Amino acid sequence: MFSNNVIKIKEDEEKKRINIPAVPLVIFEFLRIFYGLLTLYAAYLCFKKNNGLSWGIIPALIFSPIYIVYVYATKSKGFKMNPFK
Repeated sequence: MFSNNVIKIKEDEEKKRINIPAVPLVIFEFLRIFYGLLTLYAAYLCFKKNNGLSWGIIPALIFSPIYIVYVYATKSKGFKMNPFK
């Protein structure tokens, strides 16, 4: 009698499992890769702007999209990596 209850509980647990669709996981993976590449580009811009390693790398790694906009807004003249020239 006890073993029947255990089997029923296992079956109920299997029915309660939530199936997560694979499409949102793929989208999150692409976003993660995109943000990683954006972070690498922000770090490159930080090295380029400061002529080497400085404490500016910390905001570049944490807030990379904002840092990229900041670099292009403040260093647009004479900055060799300016795409708007």
